[in-house]
Amino acid sequence: NTRISDLNLGIAGSPLEPYVRRLYRELEARGMRFKPDVYLTDGWGCPDRIPVIGVPFYLADERLQRIEEEQTGEIEDPRRILTLLRHEAGHAVNYAYRLWRRPSWAAVFGRFRRPYRDVFRPDPLSREYVKHIAVSPYGRTYAQKHPDEDFAETFAVWLTPRSGWRSRYRSWPAMRKLLYVNGLMREIRRRPAENACRRLLRPVQTMTLLLADHYGKKAERYRRAARGYVD
Repeated sequence: NTRISDLNLGIAGSPLEPYVRRLYRELEARGMRFKPDVYLTDGWGCPDRIPVIGVPFYLADERLQRIEEEQTGEIEDPRRILTLLRHEAGHAVNYAYRLWRRPSWAAVFGRFRRPYRDVFRPDPLSREYVKHIAVSPYGRTYAQKHPDEDFAETFAVWLTPRSGWRSRYRSWPAMRKLLYVNGLMREIRRRPAENACRRLLRPVQTMTLLLADHYGKKAERYRRAARGYVD
């Protein structure tokens, strides 16, 4: 019965901080000047075309992680946290440099303004796309959802240390996308971000919902999804 905004949550000194620092080290290892701000909110994601990364607030507190697991039956393990951070970093880089506006980007990944649908029908055998995030019920086909997700997934594979993407995807058509990202990052890595907007979507400091009500709403979303509805 506590407001989420009254939990005094922050990334500094929290269990989440080492993962954010690791993401920044990986970007530095690739020579990237840009490092996206990471903030706490109600779920994973980047606000539309804003180069910041939103992370679920419960990951900043071990007690909240236990509550999340008790209430939903799952919790992100270290590997999944890093997998998602790398994916969201791909979105943030795309937005920071407005890469989607480039004709070459559209030629490789598709039209950015294509309608975004929560439900899609992937081809699990396709080699046109990299495989990074595992999302139920789609498996590791998330790159097929939308051109923006395709870029973010490709960037994440490129960023992941020791991913071996040059050998793993050697005979895949997806290699064209990886080589494009590799060349594009070499071009922009030392430049400052073109998009300096830092508008946050539902930052934890503004989440006045009681923790109990938050999980009540979350349970209702699950029930709606089970009945075939999409929010």
